[in-house]
Amino acid sequence: DDVRGFVHAVDWTEPWLKGLLGLHLSVWAVVIVTRRVNELQMALLVAILGAVYGAERLNALGAAHWREFATQDYFDERGVFVALLYCTPLLLAAGFILLNALRTTARLLVEVRR
Repeated sequence: DDVRGFVHAVDWTEPWLKGLLGLHLSVWAVVIVTRRVNELQMALLVAILGAVYGAERLNALGAAHWREFATQDYFDERGVFVALLYCTPLLLAAGFILLNALRTTARLLVEVRR
């Protein structure tokens, strides 16, 4: 019920939410396309984690200026909306990068042992 209420409470047609979706799709596309370039993957990991680190500040800015870009205030003081729609997809991408690095490391370890 909580998830359904959340989904119905958000106006998914707002341009900034579509832009956020585009950002996440772009990040995931870059992460997947560059999965075999370890140096770039590590740079992406640092950039993604830096973006997540800045989410609290982003939430504060959103709370202060929401009237300029949104029809309703999505930015509570605990940052639930930002955590769900901004941080979660980024952290999943970071997890994918880490799992990919672990897989690559395991493969190289097997090669070295041979």
